Amino acid sequence: RPKCFVTNNDPALKGALKACYPDVKQRRCIWHINQNVGAQARKAYDVRKAHSSEEKVELDEGRNEFIKRWNRLVGQPTEEMFYEEWRSILKDYSDYPVLIMYLEKELMPNFEEWAECFCQYYPDFGI
Repeated sequence: RPKCFVTNNDPALKGALKACYPDVKQRRCIWHINQNVGAQARKAYDVRKAHSSEEKVELDEGRNEFIKRWNRLVGQPTEEMFYEEWRSILKDYSDYPVLIMYLEKELMPNFEEWAECFCQYYPDFGI
């Protein structure tokens, strides 16, 4: 009997797994999540819109800082620290509503499937 499934959040797959294995935990693939968050951050910090090399550097640094903050959120060791970091991200990135809306709509509804503090004991073999 499996102990954990790592999925890409496909609704049909998740539903089938839940029907066949109702007591087995499901975890989202953090690699795919990070790829998608990175793509959203590249859109939000679009260097093609820079009018100078200084502005391009600022956008690059802003994107890199956001990714660091995202990774810090994912890796928080406790629920309290996770929620605190999330509130901080909401405040600090309020000037990027499309990016925040993506996180709120696509990732936060099932954060317990990817945030380390909620699924650190799921056997996933480092996936």
